[in-house]
Amino acid sequence: TAADNMRIASTADSQADVESRGGSGAVVGGGTSDVLVDMTSNALTSISDNAILTATNNITLAADNRFFVRAEAYMVADGVLANVTNANTEVRLSGNASVVLGEDVTVTADSVDINVINRFDVFGYSESFTDTTLAGAFSNADTDVDVTAVKAIIEIETGVAITGNSSLSLTAFNVEEGERSESEGGNLESRAKSGADTGILATATADANGTIDTVAEITTAALSALTTNSLTMQADSLLSLNRAPDAVAEGFITKTVRVVKEVVRKVTKWLPWPLNKIVEWVVDTVVSFVTVFEFATANANTEGTNDSPDDVIRLDGDIFLGSEASKTLIVNADGTIHPYSNVGATIDSNNVLVDDIINESSGSAFFRADNGIVSGGATIHVPKVLASVRVENYSDRDLLIQEIALVSDNQGDPDISIIDKDSRVGVDDTPFDIVNAGEDGSRISIINHSTDPDADIIFTEKLDDQNVVAIHYIQADGGDILQQDAADTMRVGDVGGMIN
Repeated sequence: TAADNMRIASTADSQADVESRGGSGAVVGGGTSDVLVDMTSNALTSISDNAILTATNNITLAADNRFFVRAEAYMVADGVLANVTNANTEVRLSGNASVVLGEDVTVTADSVDINVINRFDVFGYSESFTDTTLAGAFSNADTDVDVTAVKAIIEIETGVAITGNSSLSLTAFNVEEGERSESEGGNLESRAKSGADTGILATATADANGTIDTVAEITTAALSALTTNSLTMQADSLLSLNRAPDAVAEGFITKTVRVVKEVVRKVTKWLPWPLNKIVEWVVDTVVSFVTVFEFATANANTEGTNDSPDDVIRLDGDIFLGSEASKTLIVNADGTIHPYSNVGATIDSNNVLVDDIINESSGSAFFRADNGIVSGGATIHVPKVLASVRVENYSDRDLLIQEIALVSDNQGDPDISIIDKDSRVGVDDTPFDIVNAGEDGSRISIINHSTDPDADIIFTEKLDDQNVVAIHYIQADGGDILQQDAADTMRVGDVGGMIN
């Protein structure tokens, strides 16, 4: 338990800075320079079964796993004839950043953040150069950078209950860090440079290879419960290996490329039956600028695969976005408002004019996996309908009722937004079951307790329950129940009922 904030985090910062230089000079000669970096790094934050974490403000659970590698091999040789030089650099990286919440863990705070991240600043480089006076210069530079079996994982097991009253954020990322530069490399780069200089029979070969295989994954098990007003989940592997072979040693050409990407957002605005959920698609255009290097292609080869789109947000259990609300106004016999009330009114000697009764409940969820799929069998509970409206007047004044809006519009924002690789217009639907947070119906109780025959209940606007399951109990002990505009009506939806 923490009075203010709580942070539980694991950090792994794995670094390797390796350089090998070789050189020779002979009539017939050459040589080889090799560098191998094989690194496994793990950052694990594990919360044991049945643990209870409580803080007033914020709880952060994090795992930060950083890979920093500079691996460089150089080989230079000169002679009269038949020189062969080889420079080989191999980098192998694996490991996980994980936050695991064991069975029946409870986490409660105003805001909860769960973050896992694998960071990469990797530069693999090999350079080979051979110079012969007469003939036979053979130069080979080979660089291989492999990032495999690397995962950013958030795992929420059975029975876990997480409550972030105002917000709950879960993010799992595999990202590059640092600036990519011509001189020092950086980010995630496999570079090879080879040169051969002779009169007859010269061959320079540069191979820049590498494979990326990472996964960002967020999973919640059945019988887990996430409760918050604003939920954000994002799982992304944002890695790109820059393979740069240069076989002619004429330097590098830098240019900036404008990348325009269209992302389709699947937007759900849910309404109670019979309207149900309305799914819309919104296309967002993202523009970014990326600095790249162009290299000579003669005798320059690349092999390997880039990261596949296999990130995962898979949710089971229950997600509660906010909670159902009720509206109450009690006017005492002396015309004052009881402190229990959460609805206001304007009161004079003759009338109690009730403020508009609006469902201001809000709750939203945002799921994003650009390179993966958002899926699962979770049930999302959205606070769309007021559970009850209670207005009671104990004074001898008329009771004037204005607008009653039972259904929340979430202040104009979508209830649920999903971005994944299948978010194409007209394809698929929201994968989760969406239900109202609370009972499916509302109860509206409006009572004027005064026995004065002139103490009426007057509706200044249409009473329209917007097709919500609602029971209306309207009672005037002394006066009448009236509609201010005779053209207006009291309408109860197909699934409602009224008791006068």
